[in-house]
Amino acid sequence: MNGKYFFDSGLPRSGTTLLSAILNQNPDLHTGPMSPVFGSMMALEDHLRYSEEANIYQKPDSFHSMVSGLIGNYYKDVNKPYIIDKCRAWSGQIARIKHYITDNPKIIVTVRNPLDILSSFITLIEKNKNQISFIDRYLIQQKKELTTENRCDFLMGRDSGVIYQSIFGLMDGLKEYRECIHLIEYEDLINDPDNTISNIYNFLEIEYFEHDFNNIVKKYSENDNLYRLSGMHEIRTKLEKKSKPYEEVLSEEVISKYKNLELWKQ
Repeated sequence: MNGKYFFDSGLPRSGTTLLSAILNQNPDLHTGPMSPVFGSMMALEDHLRYSEEANIYQKPDSFHSMVSGLIGNYYKDVNKPYIIDKCRAWSGQIARIKHYITDNPKIIVTVRNPLDILSSFITLIEKNKNQISFIDRYLIQQKKELTTENRCDFLMGRDSGVIYQSIFGLMDGLKEYRECIHLIEYEDLINDPDNTISNIYNFLEIEYFEHDFNNIVKKYSENDNLYRLSGMHEIRTKLEKKSKPYEEVLSEEVISKYKNLELWKQ
């Protein structure tokens, strides 16, 4: 095992990239971009459960070792005491973490008002009018008009929506494993970073490191071309909030439709 594993399962546009950049100032800690570990575990698990080859002669102990070994193989180039694996699915997959990785899962989840998240996506699309985002590509395929309303409906869709899936995956985790999840409000990260970061160290039960909130540098670069939204993972070197109020970006129809969805507060 390379190090002790923790997990990041933040909502989109809720400060996960910013939080990673801050935590990576700690030389004992590694947190990278979105990782393929969970998806690879699921794919291998399905293959070992359903494939003809695996069912001809089953080796349960070997199969478990193969799946549980994925995370160590992925991070074999990281020589640090603490590793935070980032994937939005983790908060709804705590039983799987317990089965394959650790008996004591600790998951950091950044959260934000879904209306602010929607507003952030719409603002990004407006800034990248020369690109066809993954959102607009879907709407074009469905022969739907490229409107703010349709874009928000896609993001909040039960089947397609990255925001919807993140929220309800989180709620599944909170129902059964509340003690494993540490929630971080985006506003708290921006406005009260000292206490917010200190609380993360307390939750992870590791030694505190003094961070510099006026000199934040992103260590790893994500390929935003995959989403066709340039600047999707850009961060500022100093903590500050410059996004518009969602009332200036979203229509009354969208606000009425998707208000009161901060379910983790209820």
